[in-house]
Amino acid sequence: MKSTFVHFTDKQIDNQIGIIEQDSIKAFWSDGQFSMHDMLLFLLKITGPCKVWLSTFSISEVAIRAMNSAVMDKSITELNCLFDYTIKSNKTQLLFFASNVCTSIKLTPNHSKLILLENDHWKLVVVGSANMTPNPRKEAGVIITISDIYDYYKQHLLDTMEVAQNVEFNV
Repeated sequence: MKSTFVHFTDKQIDNQIGIIEQDSIKAFWSDGQFSMHDMLLFLLKITGPCKVWLSTFSISEVAIRAMNSAVMDKSITELNCLFDYTIKSNKTQLLFFASNVCTSIKLTPNHSKLILLENDHWKLVVVGSANMTPNPRKEAGVIITISDIYDYYKQHLLDTMEVAQNVEFNV
């Protein structure tokens, strides 16, 4: 297993993150230079089209628009989201928008921040402190391409989503 470290000092993720390798951990620290949806889009360039699972406490319109573009260009082949249940009352319009982009959305008390990408060649998980919102705060996390760690997080996320509330809008 290889470990590498990145301290993001500007907004150009691709200039700083370097190569993502199989069976590795890349720890990162950001001085508020990017958002997690930027990280997601960058990683999709490396992995190619993927099924995506993500969890976040909060999400923004900017993030949903970015994910919508990735769904439309088929970089994201499936998008499954776990959001904190407060989004239903705090961001109803945004949740409605997301329901038109995502394959599934589940709500539960949630503060975890995960991105899971999977295709025939990659199992990649990002565990971080940042929500899916633009912000200028210091954030930290890890990008992991170790299969059993990916499987661990995916199973816990799937188990949580199994019992979480479905988001459905009857229009």
